[in-house]
Amino acid sequence: MLPSTVIVKIGKKRAVYIPKKILKEIGADEGDFLRIRVERGKIIMEPIQNPFKLAINSKKWIATTIDEIEMISEEEQELYG
Repeated sequence: MLPSTVIVKIGKKRAVYIPKKILKEIGADEGDFLRIRVERGKIIMEPIQNPFKLAINSKKWIATTIDEIEMISEEEQELYG
């Protein structure tokens, strides 16, 4: 797959707006954080995984019922008072 390339303009207060198509390609969205660094004269931007978004959107590999959570909670309360 060829990398996407777009040209953007640096705006007021040096703001750079990243097109939606580019954000979608890297799995980022409004409100997410990016790590920005300079490497050999180029700006590199990488999305930082949001742990809550990751937990909600990832494949679930175990099932726990509310009853199981309640039972564990009661056991812990007995142990630690």
